[in-house]
This record gives sequence, C-alpha cells and structure tokens, in this order.
Amino acid sequence: GRNYPTASSAASKQKPASENLEPVPKLSRKYGRTEGMAVDGDKAVLSSFQCYARQQIEFFEATDRDVALGARGRNNPISLGQVGIRCRHCAEEGPNNRGRGAVYFPTKYKLV
Repeated sequence: GRNYPTASSAASKQKPASENLEPVPKLSRKYGRTEGMAVDGDKAVLSSFQCYARQQIEFFEATDRDVALGARGRNNPISLGQVGIRCRHCAEEGPNNRGRGAVYFPTKYKLV
C-alpha cells in the first residue's frame, strides 16, 4: 500500500515557528482609497432625498487604471492619487459605459 503522511510525521518535518517568519515588506503608498460622501449628521440638515443622493457618491483616489482610462470630456490628464468624486455604482465601469458626470476630477481641492 501507499505510505500517506501522518500527523506525527508531518509535525516532525515542520520548521520551528521562528523559522517560518518571512520578512515584512516595506510599506508603499497604495492608491485607490475610497470614502463615502454621506456622514452621520446629514439627517439633521438635509432632506431624505439629499441624504439618499449622498449615499450614492464617494470620494476616491485615482489608481493606475483611472489614469490609463481617463475621463470623458477632461482636458487635463488625471494624476495618480488625484482625488475624484464618483457614483459608487459606476466605479468599475470604463468611461464609455458610465453616464456623463459619473466621475469628476476637480482641478482644485477646494472644489471637492
């Protein structure tokens, strides 16, 4: 018959836990973070429709994909990490598959 490994034979071949540790990679800047536009205090100052609309919108950082795809009607190129505003439902769609205004990259932070 076949010799299948047993728990005791597998345990004897395992390295001590200290030898299984791999070096931790250095942290690098990762773009693509998102944050919903809606906040807890919205209900106190906005209508129910405005609250609903804000729940459908997110702030995001442009990724390599966003830079490569560009945005329809934009004169200036999109920069990696640039903050944009978009419909959360259209986030994965390419420029030709999303509605006009689904993604917006303000030219100045004060416009965000």
